Amino acid sequence: ISIYPNPVKSFIQVVSERNNVQDVTLLSLNGKVLLEKGNTPKDGLIDLSSFEPGIYILQLETQKGIVATRVVKE
Repeated sequence: ISIYPNPVKSFIQVVSERNNVQDVTLLSLNGKVLLEKGNTPKDGLIDLSSFEPGIYILQLETQKGIVATRVVKE
């Protein structure tokens, strides 16, 4: 799974070889759920333009488990 660009200004791209991302969740650093999406959009773009600059956790659920990565919003 690839996630770019990071830092992000508006949209973040999620690319998965087998398109096996089932759920996408954006969390604040204190664990508050800010965004939930079932399945990754077909184009893989996730709109973060409405969020304040800061550090977030992007959690991707796949068939093999959960992948979490830190995302910096400019």
